[in-house]
Amino acid sequence: MIRQKHLAPLLLLTVLLGACGGNSTSTPGISTSSSISVTSSKSTFNFTSAGVSTDTPATTTYTFTNKAGGAAATVQSATIKYGTNQTLNVSFAGIAVPAGFSCSDGSTSGCSTANLQFTDSTLAKLLNDADLFSKLPSLNAGQTSIPLEVDFAGVSNPLNFTVNVGNTGVGGQTPVTPPAASPVPVITINGSATAPYSGNLNVTVSGNFDAASSVDRLILQTTDSTGNVDNTSYVSNQPTATFSVDTSKFPDGNVSLKAIAITAPDTKTGTVLRGESAIKAVAVQNITAPVIALASPTDGSTVTTTNMPVQVTVTRKNTAFSIPGNQMIVSLLDYRGQQVATQTITGVQDNVSGTYTTSFDVGGLPADIYTLSVKTSVLVAGTAPQTVTTIGHVTTKSVSLNPPASIVRFPIAITKADGSRSPAFVDSGSGFLATVSDNLSIQYVEARIVGPYAVGNIEPDGTKQCQSSGTPLGTQVNVLLLNVPGAALLPYQTQDVFVANLDIDGSTYVPDSLPGQRYDLRVTVADNEGNRNIQCVPVVIQRNSPRPIYTTSTSTTPGTLAKGPTFSSGTWTLGSVSNNSRVAAVLYTNGVQNGTSFFSSVQAGTISVSQNFAASGTYEVKWLVEDMGTGVVTTVRGGTINVGTNP
Repeated sequence: MIRQKHLAPLLLLTVLLGACGGNSTSTPGISTSSSISVTSSKSTFNFTSAGVSTDTPATTTYTFTNKAGGAAATVQSATIKYGTNQTLNVSFAGIAVPAGFSCSDGSTSGCSTANLQFTDSTLAKLLNDADLFSKLPSLNAGQTSIPLEVDFAGVSNPLNFTVNVGNTGVGGQTPVTPPAASPVPVITINGSATAPYSGNLNVTVSGNFDAASSVDRLILQTTDSTGNVDNTSYVSNQPTATFSVDTSKFPDGNVSLKAIAITAPDTKTGTVLRGESAIKAVAVQNITAPVIALASPTDGSTVTTTNMPVQVTVTRKNTAFSIPGNQMIVSLLDYRGQQVATQTITGVQDNVSGTYTTSFDVGGLPADIYTLSVKTSVLVAGTAPQTVTTIGHVTTKSVSLNPPASIVRFPIAITKADGSRSPAFVDSGSGFLATVSDNLSIQYVEARIVGPYAVGNIEPDGTKQCQSSGTPLGTQVNVLLLNVPGAALLPYQTQDVFVANLDIDGSTYVPDSLPGQRYDLRVTVADNEGNRNIQCVPVVIQRNSPRPIYTTSTSTTPGTLAKGPTFSSGTWTLGSVSNNSRVAAVLYTNGVQNGTSFFSSVQAGTISVSQNFAASGTYEVKWLVEDMGTGVVTTVRGGTINVGTNP
């Protein structure tokens, strides 16, 4: 039997009116429009194909309600609508629905307005199901379920019914469907492996759901040896499911498996059925080392501070472990894989998870990508010691505390035969050469003449560290002679800063040193982090100092390639070099400095440098010489070679 889907709706119907036996039109306040509605005690009917009702009882109660103020009416026919615009008219004995009012004085021949009493009136009428629906099976041959609508004459609301055909029942009774049984789930361990299990365990769960019920969920619930319950990892909406259970996530010991089967709510009763299997205990054992991980800094992160904290976690898996020495080694490796720093974490506990910290000072290291490596020895379940390692990568962008490197090559203090040191001699014809570098980049190079000071004692390294040991003398000067920007070089690449002449005769004049006086050539090199390196070289300014006379010459090798350079190479030679001189050859191509050759101790004679020519252009060498006997610094133009192109 199909159950009624909706409460029978209330309808209004148009009827002939009568008031206490009289015409309603003569009685004020009586409704002349339809006010009758009808409901039914059931909405599903069962018939054989021959049109015989199989319901017990084969009758249905219809309740007609006349709203207060409605006139009496008689209902004696109905129209059945079914199929596609098909209708069937049926008649039955008249049903007299009383009016929705009465006369308070009991009159039956009409009453005055003052005597009217308005109230709903109800009439229940039992009709045979066959009187209405017996013809429908033959009119809808082959159909087992016929939805239809019944319109009682004069009643405004239709009723929706369903006639089922072919349900013969048993002994004239409507067949009763037995209630669904609860599911009885069963667990099966697949495969040939035996306990204790490791890795993935293949488990099939059969829900054994009753055919009359539907599946909602099938659950494989796991409970580990510590009592932790998981009933969310292995869930299916199928009546049978196979799960791959990762035993490595459980501590070693017995894992309890239980299948839980739950039905969807019954469509008629809303009942939900539940069934549980017996608990199946399975032993698991996975010999797994603890997990060592870098919690901070995370892999690929950037550190912007000079101090880099490191946090290492040790996570116990499912097997007991011990760490010989209870320590871990954390190493910091540069881009070459070379270790630049190391830290030892002590107090690492056996057989428990924990978090441990250390740190590295990266302020003195160049900004770069580094590798953090954590390594420790582990004993797991009595096995031989194994090394557990984890690595991560980190980029440092901290402000380096490393100052730039600076070497002043010309001028320098000279060493006398007795081992004492004295300043170099410079004038406007003297040049300056320094080699600088930094772990990131050079911002600028600055050279100043400051002083004068008393000569005093020259430090063994030739510098005064920019602090005079004597008293400042006369009018002090602080003349900026050189201020050049740093080149965009790779970290640690060197930059040669060369100036052919220190012009001390220009807009800011530097007087000659008086006897017993000297100046400091103060050279400041700054990097992009604001770190500075300041070097001071003692010098004597003496414009009339005897200057050595040097000779220069050039030679070329002709080029032989068609459309190639007219010269394939050139050689520049410096002659008349005195004993033990410092010499630098600064090479230019088309006016741009492109190389330096330095000679720290040149004996008397000549010295040469060569350069190959790959293309046409102007090639030049400037020599810078300091006679280490007299201390006089001289810039010498070595000559220019013009290279053309062969026809």
